[in-house]
Amino acid sequence: MKKYLPFLLTLTCSALIYTGCSSDDVEDLTTVTIDSELKQDFQVSVSETGPTTINSEKTFDATTDAQVLNFGDKINGYEMDSLTLEFKSYAGSADINLDNASLNIKKADGSSLGSFTLVPSTNLQVINLKQFDDSNVVITLTFDANSTQAIADAFLADNKISIAVSASVDGQPADFTVEAILYLKVSGSLAS
Repeated sequence: MKKYLPFLLTLTCSALIYTGCSSDDVEDLTTVTIDSELKQDFQVSVSETGPTTINSEKTFDATTDAQVLNFGDKINGYEMDSLTLEFKSYAGSADINLDNASLNIKKADGSSLGSFTLVPSTNLQVINLKQFDDSNVVITLTFDANSTQAIADAFLADNKISIAVSASVDGQPADFTVEAILYLKVSGSLAS
């Protein structure tokens, strides 16, 4: 009997593990959540004689993040944390402001997920471009629960969204870059 004890013990443990763990349990054990930062630079150039309005659109594609690519087609969900904007490389007069700025977030098919006013708002009336660049001011935007969920659903459907920026400046010429970083949490399974 002693010589069969290790075999019986192994057999009993295997049976307990096999019947006690479902495929959902294995998937729960292999689900991982990562932080992803999707960055896009909006290059803006307002000439001395050109229009003072700015319209630009960029796509934020989660599959450009190598960590997200590791999930393959096993992404379970996205959660949007925030969007930051930083004004950099400003060249122009010290008194030029960005005003009437808004963002339109879109699904991959171009349909709108919502528009958001950046300026004027309760927190910000104008953005002095030189001051914001010199001071390295970072604007952090968070969204309400419904918008956050709609953006997460759009990412889950197509792994990407677009952000269209519309604004105007109150002087010219002005050249600057707006660095936009979208912070996401991505959950997926590494199980095969």
